Amino acid sequence: MATINDFLKKIDITDLSEYVDTHGILTHYSKGEMFVGEGRHCRYIGIVKSGYFKFVAYNSKGQEIVTGFSFVGEVVSDFVRGFLFGQTCLTTIVAGCDAEILLVTIDELRSYLQERNPGFIAHSSSILLQEAYQRRTLPRACFTVSQFNRAAVCSGNGFVFRRVPSPASSHPRNRN
Repeated sequence: MATINDFLKKIDITDLSEYVDTHGILTHYSKGEMFVGEGRHCRYIGIVKSGYFKFVAYNSKGQEIVTGFSFVGEVVSDFVRGFLFGQTCLTTIVAGCDAEILLVTIDELRSYLQERNPGFIAHSSSILLQEAYQRRTLPRACFTVSQFNRAAVCSGNGFVFRRVPSPASSHPRNRN
C-alpha cells in the first residue's frame, strides 16, 4: 500500500543528505511555526532531525487541510516546486510539533549538486513525472460534490477535480 511520501523514496538523496548533514545549520521550530507559506518562494531545504512538519492548504472556510508530512530523516522543503523548479509554493509548511532541522539554502544545495551529481534534478523530475502519471491512471471512485457546482472529487492518491454533465437528462442512462 502506498504511503504519503513514497515518491521521495524513489529518489536517491544521498548526496543531498550528506551535504545538509555537513553544512546545515541546526534550526529549532516551535509547534505551528511556519517554514514557508503558500505563494512564497521556498529558500531553504533541510533534513528533519526531531519532530515533524506538515504540508497544509486551506479550504474556502479557512480550515486547514493536511496534504503531506516530513518526518525524522526526511527532506523538508517544497521539493518539487521550490527545489526542482524554483516556483512559489502551493502549500504552507508548518512544524507539527516542536522540531529541529538542519537547513541549507536551496541555491547553495543546487550549486553543490550541479557539480557533484549534475543529473540529479533531471533524474528527480523524471521520477516525479512517472509517479504523477502512475497515480493519475490508477482506478478511482468518484462521487458528486453538489448539483450546484457539478464537480466530482475522485478519491485515490490525492484529489482530482473534473466536470460532470450538468442536467441529469444528459446522463447516458437517461437518454431514451
